[in-house]
Amino acid sequence: MSSFRNSIRNSNAGAYLLYFLSFVFFVFVSAVVLQVVGFHLTTIISEVVAILGAAFIWRWVTKDAAAGWPSLRPKASVGAYVALALAAIGLGFLANTIAALLVELSPWMAESAEAYSERIAELLLEASGVERVLGIIGVCVAAPICEEALFRGTILQEERKVEGVGVAVVVNGILFSAFHVNPVSAIGLAILGAFFAHITIRSGSLIPAIVAHAVVNTTNAVVLPEIMPEAADPNAPIEIPQLLMLMAGLAALSSFFWWLSVHLMRKRTGD
Repeated sequence: MSSFRNSIRNSNAGAYLLYFLSFVFFVFVSAVVLQVVGFHLTTIISEVVAILGAAFIWRWVTKDAAAGWPSLRPKASVGAYVALALAAIGLGFLANTIAALLVELSPWMAESAEAYSERIAELLLEASGVERVLGIIGVCVAAPICEEALFRGTILQEERKVEGVGVAVVVNGILFSAFHVNPVSAIGLAILGAFFAHITIRSGSLIPAIVAHAVVNTTNAVVLPEIMPEAADPNAPIEIPQLLMLMAGLAALSSFFWWLSVHLMRKRTGD
């Protein structure tokens, strides 16, 4: 065990080993729990046991060889969090627009988007009572906390033992996207993952990434379908020129708020 700890102490190998093991653990736990409890409760249990659990198990096994946690204090002004929320909303809309463009360009992507929409509908849109509450908790609370603890609180920190900011941010975003196994949302998820990683590094805290993740999930999975039901329909006709114009506008707007939130948090915490 000591040789294993030494091998990961000053390398980024632990990041990729942990990523692989946590993915296998998540698939296994989800499959087992789904046979025992319902779909809605499984979303919470699998996040807490497999995703958050993987982060804590890794730190327990590796002990002093593991990279340290980011701060768990907010460490930013109210204005910084407003900019952060606006960046998260803009990037979430941008991710939706990119997915919509892929659906328009590829019939295969359309099938993937429809299958994903059916799962979200079962989890949230068509659920009621306790099941809907569990779905909202799973998507808007459990997922942001657990996934950020694993990806930005642990995997990113292991990457940073060797990797520079740019490489760590991009790779972490790609890993986050691949973990979700959702081809139509792959590009958007990679961008969002990179944003969460960047804001974690620059703020020195895990809290901004958790907040941003929660804002994205709540806006895209709960708020948007309520106020714009057609947004949840992958077969809704949208002209490609309109999508491209919307994508350009959202990219510019969200990029500005991305820069502003990072700037405000760096100014407050230093780097």
